[in-house]
Amino acid sequence: MAVTSLPPTSPDPQSQVPAKRAPLTSDEFAKLSALLQHVNAEGFTVPETVKEARELQKKRAKGSKDPKSWVGRSLMSNGGKPLTDREKHYLSSEQCQRFLRATKWDLGAAISRTEETLSWRREFGVDAINDDPSIVEEEAKTGKEVVLGWDVQKRPCLYMFPWRQNTKQSHRQIQFVVWTLERAVDLMGPNVENLCLLIDFGSGEHGGGQPTSLGQAKKVLDILQNYYCERLGRAVCINVPTIFWGFYRLVSPFVDPVTKDKIRFNPDTRTLVPPSQLDKEIFGGDYDFVYKHEEYYSYLDQMCRKRREEQFARWQQFGGGKAGLSEFMSKGGMEEARDAAARAEAAEDAKKQAQALPSGGDAGGAAGIAPAATAAAASSGEASRPQSSYAPSTNSSGYREPPEAATPADWVEPPSDSTPPSSVHTAASPTMSGGHGGDTSRHDQDVLDSVPRSATRPRGASNDSFVTSREDLATTPQPAEAQLPSISQQQNAPAPVSATGNGDAGVDGLSTGVKGMVIKPDGSIGFA
Repeated sequence: MAVTSLPPTSPDPQSQVPAKRAPLTSDEFAKLSALLQHVNAEGFTVPETVKEARELQKKRAKGSKDPKSWVGRSLMSNGGKPLTDREKHYLSSEQCQRFLRATKWDLGAAISRTEETLSWRREFGVDAINDDPSIVEEEAKTGKEVVLGWDVQKRPCLYMFPWRQNTKQSHRQIQFVVWTLERAVDLMGPNVENLCLLIDFGSGEHGGGQPTSLGQAKKVLDILQNYYCERLGRAVCINVPTIFWGFYRLVSPFVDPVTKDKIRFNPDTRTLVPPSQLDKEIFGGDYDFVYKHEEYYSYLDQMCRKRREEQFARWQQFGGGKAGLSEFMSKGGMEEARDAAARAEAAEDAKKQAQALPSGGDAGGAAGIAPAATAAAASSGEASRPQSSYAPSTNSSGYREPPEAATPADWVEPPSDSTPPSSVHTAASPTMSGGHGGDTSRHDQDVLDSVPRSATRPRGASNDSFVTSREDLATTPQPAEAQLPSISQQQNAPAPVSATGNGDAGVDGLSTGVKGMVIKPDGSIGFA
């Protein structure tokens, strides 16, 4: 392809979203319900600083160690500020589940993590950075951190080039890390929660730049683990300097196995990222990208800003002014599912018409039928992704790795969920009652006739909350009750019934954000 300074605008067509998580257990569902009830309570406020939040949380724990007694009670009676609409949008059902998974489903710890994260985002000024990228633009001028394309499971790719460091240690450096993380989050589509991290340490032919101090690295690590829970899907490290291996040998025995499984040193990156979207110069892909700040930076900002505005507009339409709307809804998953279903139906109709033609038809007719049949096969998941070739060596000339880097040369990402791209994410993603508000009249077509679902292994215990567990590939048949009605049926459906898990959460009227469609205690979808 021709040289470009602009990022791709959509994932590779052959890429598929990761396998979906297992439905929540009754206990997990009840805890999620309680957390949503807490942040949606009338008069709920949070402090403006992390220090204040932690001090108040300690006082609360002394008063009562039962987290159920905390639900619906603000940390402070006055002085805190209520949630803004942007904060309610941020607190999606999936985000609350990430807080719970990161704290191993400890309700009290998840409530505290949620409150502290909201206070940190206010104190750090995350919304201000998102609104005004000029605040961190000086840090971006050498392309030391670049969001570029998506991997084979539609996870946004975040490249880091420490050897391109262009500024001295400062708070703005950390702000820029947060800015790039936020842009990667913007580019996560429906059912995608993680990013793919690719780091070129530049050992060998690259050098220079300001080194990162341990203190600065620790600050960044704290932010990742505490406030960006379970956002890392995969990590690739190449051209690692010798000094890193000494550190790695010391900490390796204490690194959680789940975390280790997410990291690869010098793999064939073309098996993780489609070559058509992988950086060519350093990582051996086919995407001939050259960083030109004056072109790339504003383009990425505008692309992500447009996505944020669209997602927020959907929250305003379907969220009912509450926290907890499923990201599947806010990220346009329903529209994607409807469009994919329409394409699949058209392809199937074309295939049936082709099969109905009398044998011995003219060559021209047969030639015109083949693409339709191919499209139908692709829409049903029959088409398989071609095997990618090995990439050129990603090591600098003359550089030799120590034994720790001897990971398999080829890294084949496990196949994704085999369900069609029109499937709806049915892992429990509740919102509060009233989350189905808004006018849905613009949706005048049926979405899907049924909703397939896959099951995954429960998450293993991990000490690194930035990292998610490996996902199994087993599939389970969809229960009969999870039939998604047409939009017209949704409009006329009665209000959701109570779905409170094992009864200890006290939350009434949980729904997916579509009127009449509710999440049951076992995580399946039902209708009132």
